[in-house]
Amino acid sequence: MASAFSLAAINKRFAGIFAANKTSIVLSIAKEEFSPFGGLLQVVKASPTDLTVPWGTWLDKRVRRKNVILCPGGTLPAYCPGHTAAIKISCDEARVENTDIDRILAVCRVVRGWERVFPQHRFNASPLMTRSLTSRENFRLRRALYNWMRYAFYFHGDLARPNLFVPSGRDIRINQLRALSNSELGELKDLWRTVEDIVELTICPSIANVRIGADFELSEKDAARIGWGEQRENRIVVATMCKLSPDELLHYMENGHKFTKMRLIQDIRQRHPHFEFDTESLTLALSCVIHERWRRMQTEFPAITQPSNGALCLPVYTRMMGQCCGGILDWDDPATEAECARVGEMTGLGLDWRPEESFFRSRPEIPTGLLNP
Repeated sequence: MASAFSLAAINKRFAGIFAANKTSIVLSIAKEEFSPFGGLLQVVKASPTDLTVPWGTWLDKRVRRKNVILCPGGTLPAYCPGHTAAIKISCDEARVENTDIDRILAVCRVVRGWERVFPQHRFNASPLMTRSLTSRENFRLRRALYNWMRYAFYFHGDLARPNLFVPSGRDIRINQLRALSNSELGELKDLWRTVEDIVELTICPSIANVRIGADFELSEKDAARIGWGEQRENRIVVATMCKLSPDELLHYMENGHKFTKMRLIQDIRQRHPHFEFDTESLTLALSCVIHERWRRMQTEFPAITQPSNGALCLPVYTRMMGQCCGGILDWDDPATEAECARVGEMTGLGLDWRPEESFFRSRPEIPTGLLNP
């Protein structure tokens, strides 16, 4: 992508050729360098109106460019409770216009930024294992990023929340993740754990972490001026900050030297006046869907889910402290890969969008957010 823009800057003739064919050039490069291309297009064409239908956020759209289908769109599993002959459900359709190119380029820049910073934070528990990602691992990272971007746009941004309660049951936020395969779910969980580490250790460290980083040479008072609260308060701050979009987190991460704690809080409040209204919901949604699939695995594959060597064997989703395989990373273990293949992908397991208003009464609300402990 960078080479194409550099070539266009050589002279007016090349600039004119590039300008006349910019859409085709950008799309063809994005398809090769930022695959899965369908995931990129779903992020670009995400719209607030998707929340008006129960499947609008998680059923992939059919995306066209003129008469060419760039993304075929999603289909529902036949066993879904709401998928009956009386209710015809089909994916929405969107078109890529010339005006979408700037948005595509913006998403590509964010993805490239995360490809750059992810490895150093993913291996923070095992610094000696730090390495660059392989092409297959970068593909998984991009796929996880696209799924996170969609969730962040619909449920962590400035759009109205589907409800005030913890994700559970037939909640649209749960269905957003149920539509993912086991592989995609493991990748997203791996990325999300790394994002939480980045926020907790780099952007909003607790007072204790600040003192540890300074070899306890800072007084408690000085550490409190820099740190983001004690352990309990810091957990709430981290859960609040994790609502930031991938591009915002990348910006604050790479420009951390420009922000004091108070200036960062002011900047976020200015961008998002209601940011402290709640905390992130992705952790709870991930936990809910993973437990659903874990119960299914216990039923269908009891041998795989039995305790092994004193530890619970959960190869599809597990990321142990310091573990440098699985999720976005290659397993490098034929036996584990075989177990994952045997379990299958379980895409769409539990999808159900029938109303359950009466269930709201017994559900706790999402906790209130906090920025300045």
